[in-house]
Amino acid sequence: MAVALGAGFKIFRNTHWLIGGEYLYVNFGNVNAQGNVVCIADGACPANTGSLLHTAANLHANLFKLSADYLF
Repeated sequence: MAVALGAGFKIFRNTHWLIGGEYLYVNFGNVNAQGNVVCIADGACPANTGSLLHTAANLHANLFKLSADYLF
């Protein structure tokens, strides 16, 4: 399952085979010194400076919200 969270962000939810809990995997690419996310070259990341998760503060806030529903 993949859910887009703005340009360049996808969340993949998988079941851990050993523990049996659900884990959240997020592909954020590489973060530069300005806090913006630089997409990795996998063809799925357009320019994403307008993403809601383009700063560390926004990223933290959104992950905090997701933690209510997902196991990290």
